[in-house]
Amino acid sequence: MYLPSVRSLACRWVIALPFYVTLGSSLGGCSLSASAADSTDAKLNSLPRPQADTPEGLGAQDFVQWLRLQNLKRNDFVNTNDNELKELLTTRNSRLKLLKMKAEALEGQEHLTSFFRSLEDTIEAPLLQKQEQRTRISVFGNSLIASDNIVRVIRENFQRDFGDAGRGFLLANPQLPKAPRRRTANWSKGWSIHKLVMDDKTRYPKGIGGAVFVSSSGSAFSRYDRLLNHDRVKFFWLDHAYAKDIKLVFEHPEGNLLSRLEAKHKRELRVDTVAIPEGATKVWAKVKGHANVSYGASLEREGPGMIVDTMGIVATDASDWMKAPDETMLPSFKGLNSDLVIYLHGGNEIKKLAFGWAHLEDYARDIPLFVKRHQEALPGASCLVVGPPQNILRPPSKRAFQTRSQFFTIEKLYRDAARDAGCAYFDIYKSMGSSKAFKRLHQKGWLQPDFVHPRRKGLDLMGQLITDALYNSFNEYRSVRFQNSIQVQQVGWQERSPEWYACNRSYFSGVFRYGCEAYQQWFQEIEKVIAEKEIEESERESWASLLHSRPIDDDQ
Repeated sequence: MYLPSVRSLACRWVIALPFYVTLGSSLGGCSLSASAADSTDAKLNSLPRPQADTPEGLGAQDFVQWLRLQNLKRNDFVNTNDNELKELLTTRNSRLKLLKMKAEALEGQEHLTSFFRSLEDTIEAPLLQKQEQRTRISVFGNSLIASDNIVRVIRENFQRDFGDAGRGFLLANPQLPKAPRRRTANWSKGWSIHKLVMDDKTRYPKGIGGAVFVSSSGSAFSRYDRLLNHDRVKFFWLDHAYAKDIKLVFEHPEGNLLSRLEAKHKRELRVDTVAIPEGATKVWAKVKGHANVSYGASLEREGPGMIVDTMGIVATDASDWMKAPDETMLPSFKGLNSDLVIYLHGGNEIKKLAFGWAHLEDYARDIPLFVKRHQEALPGASCLVVGPPQNILRPPSKRAFQTRSQFFTIEKLYRDAARDAGCAYFDIYKSMGSSKAFKRLHQKGWLQPDFVHPRRKGLDLMGQLITDALYNSFNEYRSVRFQNSIQVQQVGWQERSPEWYACNRSYFSGVFRYGCEAYQQWFQEIEKVIAEKEIEESERESWASLLHSRPIDDDQ
């Protein structure tokens, strides 16, 4: 068995340090001399080129399909079942193919750089032992996402591939009496509900979830379940002159644990973070008296991982969302600290214009303001505007399934607003098949009788298209960085790229990091050469240094 020299061991230890460590001239002995590099170039040129395997039955060019199955399964920090994932992907992708749907490229994807960097940090976190690193996506929309449709698919994809950092934001109470509680408190009572649309009968401001919940009886409560594996909860509530303290009761197998959020009687939106006792299963947020104001809570866990929030209110449009004042929206944005804000609107604007319920000049004013609502509170966050899906004339019209003319007006307003606000734009209308999209959904039975809302399978496909568009853009971003990094030549330690250090560090730590395939091939082949017994001791040091020099170049 080959034992590396002291110098090569020192080189290996140094290269495993984080890439931001400055490497001085004292490490010059670790780099290959020009003559040593020349003597090994011929052998290096003969090494096989790295090949990316593609899962059987899945598209060879589809990053979403081959990346998860071929690479992410080697990450210790990703909880995934390969068989279930392959079945899920195959089902969804076969449906997309059947309906001739394919995610179009994002327009202005350069505006997603900060989000992509956060994703990279989340991937790197296990290697750097940064457990607090989380990436958060917050999606604002209308009835398409109000029951967590579309967003649920985005969440399950990202949390499966990048880790689960918690359930995220949950409303204090459902929007309607019999509405599902997927994204709300699991049980609540005593609240009156006031939403952005069709309800202005309250003096208290609407909040980040598109509604405000005011205690209307002698007592009110919201109970949040499924606390296991969560370590903190953030409560969003309004403190004011008549507010009462919020009593928190954590249900625990060994007995209830109590805490309290004290009212300061100063009007401000509060975002209070409370640690969840280990082993607690539920938390009750209780208030006494009238006029206590709650918006919801965010359940989070130590990272690394993803949080994906749903902020969907039925029948809302951009003008409705502008009714929520900065008093509540800005502190809430800061409390969420989202890395990517997605705006998924347009359908209600089209309908209201078509039926004469709204004026175009109002939307021309409000849509640009709406899509940059987060920027004052989150100046470094990325944003993505998803264009409206097809909006059609209904049967028995002679022009049934034709796209309404108002669609193109609203679509252009959102596209222009995205460009002006510095947001990426996703054309979901084109991705779904343009003018043929809803007719195909109807033929498959995946369109509701109102001819406006897709059924669950159709909404799932919309979620998958948005996910695919983000993944494909992230892959392109990573590919550009990777191709740039592998051009680094063997000239000295100071010119190593961050990508080089990250790949080398992940290789020696035993955790695979995607985007490092060519580097990994390089490391493996060089180690094989080092291990060969017939190599002279003098050559071994040269090859060991080469292990820390550079990857295979494209022209070799």
